[in-house]
Amino acid sequence: MKLSNWIEKHSTEELRKLAKMCGCASNYLYQVANNGCSAGLAKKIEKYTTQMNPKRAVPKHTIRPDIWKKGE
Repeated sequence: MKLSNWIEKHSTEELRKLAKMCGCASNYLYQVANNGCSAGLAKKIEKYTTQMNPKRAVPKHTIRPDIWKKGE
């Protein structure tokens, strides 16, 4: 699932929770969804969305396809 889809399907409270877990502001996650982010933050987003709901995880390759391919 792409981060933009994850944001659409989750509540503001869940978005804030993810942002806190990742160490950033929830508003910044909207920017990440459109513009990407550091490799470290992409890994955190993948890790914490997987912990929150494995069926709705955001793989790091959907945020930084320039670094990772699907399945890496």
